[in-house]
Amino acid sequence: MKRKWLLLCFLLFLFAGCSLKDLDKRFFVVSMGIDALEEGTKKYRVSLKLAIPSPKIVPGKENFQIITEDANSIAEAVRNAKSKVDKELDFAHAKVFVLDEDIPKADMLDIIDWFTRRRDIQEISWLTIGRPSAYDVLKVKPKSERLPSNALFLTFGREGTESPYIITTYLFDFYRRLHEKGLDPYMPVTEARKGYFLIDKVALFDKKGIKLVLNRHDTRILNELMTSFEKFSIKVKDGGLLYYINIENLKITYDLQDRKNGSGLDIMITANLTGIVEEAQKNISPDAIPHLEKLAAKEMDGRLSKVLKQLQQQELDPIGFGERYLASHYNKDEDWKKWKELYPKAVFRIQTQVKLESSGTIK
Repeated sequence: MKRKWLLLCFLLFLFAGCSLKDLDKRFFVVSMGIDALEEGTKKYRVSLKLAIPSPKIVPGKENFQIITEDANSIAEAVRNAKSKVDKELDFAHAKVFVLDEDIPKADMLDIIDWFTRRRDIQEISWLTIGRPSAYDVLKVKPKSERLPSNALFLTFGREGTESPYIITTYLFDFYRRLHEKGLDPYMPVTEARKGYFLIDKVALFDKKGIKLVLNRHDTRILNELMTSFEKFSIKVKDGGLLYYINIENLKITYDLQDRKNGSGLDIMITANLTGIVEEAQKNISPDAIPHLEKLAAKEMDGRLSKVLKQLQQQELDPIGFGERYLASHYNKDEDWKKWKELYPKAVFRIQTQVKLESSGTIK
């Protein structure tokens, strides 16, 4: 019996050493920004956006604090930032990480590696490029925002707005694309404006850093190619008249075909779209529907071809054609070398079919 009491006292002694901190002794980091600094100074400026709890949740009245620290590594900056606050920094609620587009290519790999190694950072966090800087993006305070950084959470999570110009990327997916052959990473570009964010471009990466930033129109088309995003419109010209077709359903499939003589590769792309006429400059008769469908299919072919050739010229592959090629071949190293020779010369063969379900409702 005496031994049992001694064992129980020993266990209680161990439990008494628990280092867990209560919620009121923690600062929750909701978003984080990393900017590159000029040569001759520290490498990074790390900004932490800390949420300050409030008894009332009122749009435009959220409270937050931004702590900045210059250092030569992210880990060093975070440790130094702790000396500026009175509570423990907690990254469990950090869901958006904003990076400066001027961060050197080699440093980008180190930063992503730090994100993935920390056990308290969620792998489903979102990554974005910040303009003019990551710090400027963190400072934006939208009038409709009820909680710190919630505007970005709603945007990237598509729980609020659903825009064809917004392409999102998760931390786990970006890390995978950095290391996976035949699949290149990308990030949306978030521009800080007075009281709101503008997110309508995407930055494309090779395995080292940013190589190309698409404009808003090409970003929308890439979103259609990668995710079959459905809520977009096609502008169709017929003589001097303009029609706008709202696409309600989109399905895109790919197929890679080696030519029989071994001289090259054809990338077959099939796009099936259904929609309605959303805007027209004249009344549309039922007999005119097939003609509009052909014009819309031709317009879609041109849009897809333009972006695909732009990616091909830069030797970028965010869609994953190379990954699909390797999956259908069985000699990994030789096939990868062969793919790098084939992709710059591959021919895109696009087939689009558009079906208009209605010419719109006229009351």
